[in-house]
Amino acid sequence: MKLQVILTLAVFVSGCARHEYSISVANDLDFDRNGEIVEMDASEIMAGYGKEFIISDNSGKEIPWQVTHDGKLIFPVDIKANSTSEYSISKGQPADIAAVTECIFRPDCQDDIAWENENSGYRLYGPSFRASGGKVYGYDIWSKCVTHPIVNKLYDDDHKRGISYHVDHGEGFDGYTVGPTLGGGMCAPVDSARNLCYPCAYRTYEILDNGPLRVKVRFEIDPVTVDNDSVTETRVITLDSGSWLNKTDIAYSGADKSFPVAMGIVVHSDNHKFTISENNDYVSYSDLSDNVKAGNGEIYVGVLASETDSAGFRPFPKTIANAIGETVIYGKYRPGSNISYYWGSAWSKANVESEKEWNNILDREAQKIKSPLKVKIMK
Repeated sequence: MKLQVILTLAVFVSGCARHEYSISVANDLDFDRNGEIVEMDASEIMAGYGKEFIISDNSGKEIPWQVTHDGKLIFPVDIKANSTSEYSISKGQPADIAAVTECIFRPDCQDDIAWENENSGYRLYGPSFRASGGKVYGYDIWSKCVTHPIVNKLYDDDHKRGISYHVDHGEGFDGYTVGPTLGGGMCAPVDSARNLCYPCAYRTYEILDNGPLRVKVRFEIDPVTVDNDSVTETRVITLDSGSWLNKTDIAYSGADKSFPVAMGIVVHSDNHKFTISENNDYVSYSDLSDNVKAGNGEIYVGVLASETDSAGFRPFPKTIANAIGETVIYGKYRPGSNISYYWGSAWSKANVESEKEWNNILDREAQKIKSPLKVKIMK
């Protein structure tokens, strides 16, 4: 998850030719924050080092890093509860690192865009899917139990080798049913009759960052009609290494008045286990996959938002694609503003063993958003 980072930059005059930076990262919360990505402006460091620098922790261990398309230096940190950790930046050739985040475009698979990190993978359907009459609206989920990227391989196995990606062959699979719903965490406008105005697929895309530690994709979505207004959505999704959740920023054009939005998860007829948090900042759901008898374990899905109006369950008039409704958080779009929220998943056959553990993760993620890590850099 891309979390807001509070950055204080103190630059001291130095006559040394060798530039060195020290960085402190403080955690104000009462639990450890391990593998969390922090970010800071990279311009001064890049001016001094180019791309030949090494980040180290206080034990001397080298830390992987990435410079993003918008000039941010990002790297993972480990911070104990109510503590500060120290890092340094010095001149040197950084070690090669294997990508743990990846985004791919599959024109051979109806223009799918798919992305992943160590914990899960996701996909959004594209223009050729919509043009062929496709009615899958929300995000699809790739469950995985290995930390390296596998989604591109799963596509190749399915489409080139006849090995179905709907069956787990030991690394992961697509066992999640979306249908004409919000799927695994999409957002949709709500009209004055309280109907959801589902966007279908994307119109254009741009991969802004593609690993090794962050993927970031900008989508433009085909317009939907909201109370006679043709509303076009621009959507930016960010997924970081180590994060359980995608951060999504949405802007709408074409509407000159406010309207509600619903961010949520499809609920299937063979599993009604969903949770709504006490203060309505997240909803979670435990899904038994598209083949309950196959022993696929449970797929945990969550949606989290810091600014919400309410939350609840929206039943469908009739079952559609095995779906009986959606559990949603309601927010509000205001002209000239953006909507930001988070969504993601985990798998019981990987590293989250129970629905309770997943809800605890969402509780902590909500706290992290409210209490970002504090970064101070000095030269």
